[in-house]
Amino acid sequence: MPQSGSTVQYQLTVHLVEGAGLGQSVEWVAPEEWAAVRDKHAGTASWKVFKTHRCTPQMRAEFDAGNATGVYVFRDIRDVIVSRMKRGDKDFDRMWARTLESALTSFQKWTSLESVLVSRYDEMVADLAAEVRRIAQHLGIAVGRSESEAIASEYTVERQRERIRQATSEGRLQHVGRSMVDPASQLHVGHVRSGRTG
Repeated sequence: MPQSGSTVQYQLTVHLVEGAGLGQSVEWVAPEEWAAVRDKHAGTASWKVFKTHRCTPQMRAEFDAGNATGVYVFRDIRDVIVSRMKRGDKDFDRMWARTLESALTSFQKWTSLESVLVSRYDEMVADLAAEVRRIAQHLGIAVGRSESEAIASEYTVERQRERIRQATSEGRLQHVGRSMVDPASQLHVGHVRSGRTG
């Protein structure tokens, strides 16, 4: 779900998969272009970590065939809307109308898949190390408590802000829609706020 910590969940997944030598992240593309990315990387047996909010029919087919495993995080829809409004769209009624149906449809699609780990935003941010362990267990990667705490410490709000500052100063940001995004971290300028709920 957008504005629900999906970027940090993606980053943790990449960290675990790459750290275990099982695969790597692949470039972000719009969901409609996902099949081309899948086909481009089809010749490599390693895992590919891809971030998306929409579950297309082609993606669903990969899950149904047992070729995919996912992680999904959701948040109180009111917090999602407030977060989106802070990104620039200040009209609550328009944001509510645009967000509610798409968020619920996406929620239903992702949570109906057996091989998708579903996390609550407020629980994830309250104990990021526990989220590291949950993702690792879901992926079959052995991670102990101290290692999960070390990994979590790399993805604090302040560390994420530092990543954005560094990507900005190094000129790594790219235009994606209305945002300037660091392709490595998937963070964009203005991405990280307080992380609080309510």
